[in-house]
Amino acid sequence: MNIPNTDSVRYAFTGAQALALELRHEFITPEHLLSTLLQQTYFQNAMTESGYNDVEFSMRLTKYLNRDDIECVPPEREYKPEISNQFTKMLQYAYMSVNNSGAEKLDVPHVVEGMLHLKDSWAC
Repeated sequence: MNIPNTDSVRYAFTGAQALALELRHEFITPEHLLSTLLQQTYFQNAMTESGYNDVEFSMRLTKYLNRDDIECVPPEREYKPEISNQFTKMLQYAYMSVNNSGAEKLDVPHVVEGMLHLKDSWAC
């Protein structure tokens, strides 16, 4: 079954890939996606309404993504980041959520729900 993505999800996926490239990370992770979601106004509003300080959270996430123990691809090497196992698991949960809800498109709430199933992920 082919489930289309909303514009917000496409933007977030594209942004996650761009961030992984910018940081020279070998894998696109849920944390890259979360960082991109935090740039979307309605996601910031949802965070604020849930009692989170989106600016502080974004700073903590940036610090996490810039850790020294994350392996980076050397600058002289061209590459395309791959999707991490956690990102794949997140998408599996998200698509199950779409199927169970009867929605026609994968949207940000489905992706966030998938992210929240990743108990061993910082993004969760």
